[in-house]
This record gives sequence, structure tokens and C-alpha cells, in this order.
Amino acid sequence: MHAKAAPGRWDDHQVLFEIEEDQHEIACSVSVAALAEAGPGHGARRWQLLEAFDRLRPRIERIARDRHRAAAGGPSRMIHVDAADLNDPAPAAPAAALRRSAAA
Repeated sequence: MHAKAAPGRWDDHQVLFEIEEDQHEIACSVSVAALAEAGPGHGARRWQLLEAFDRLRPRIERIARDRHRAAAGGPSRMIHVDAADLNDPAPAAPAAALRRSAAA
């Protein structure tokens, strides 16, 4: 993975970005609707949506990477993350991690 990921790029109704997987860059996008629902809400300005993308990027990249791995062996194509993907609850933290944080 790059030391610092390139910023997301606005493209009409989506933000474009890349992930690195097996030393290859994979083109990805996330819909503006997904960012609005998970972030500042509909009617948000472009800068607010890009700010939401930056904040949510680790989760968005994880979803894109999981989707790419699930399609392994298929044709190389852009991986798209939409609102339904971001609305799925995040995986629960392992019990050991919860115990460590409670003890701190």
C-alpha cells in the first residue's frame, strides 16, 4: 500500500479512487449518494462530500477490497461502492479487543 493514498477525485455522481491489491492498482468509485447518506446528508456541498470520503475512506477501501477479492479470477473492472454497502453494519470488534479497551 502507498505511504499516502492519492486523494479521491470528483466525477459527476461519484468519487474515483484506487486501492492497491497484489501490487496492482484497482480503479474504484463510491457514489455521491452513499457519501451523503453516510456523512453530511443530501444537499451537502462537494467539499463536504469529499471530506466525508476522506473520513470514511478506510471503510470504503475495505469494502472495495473485499468486493475485488470476491470477484477474483473475473475480468478486471472498476469496483463500485454504493449506499447499500456503506449502510451495512460494520463488522463487530473481536471480543478480545473489547476486553482490552474495557481494561484500559
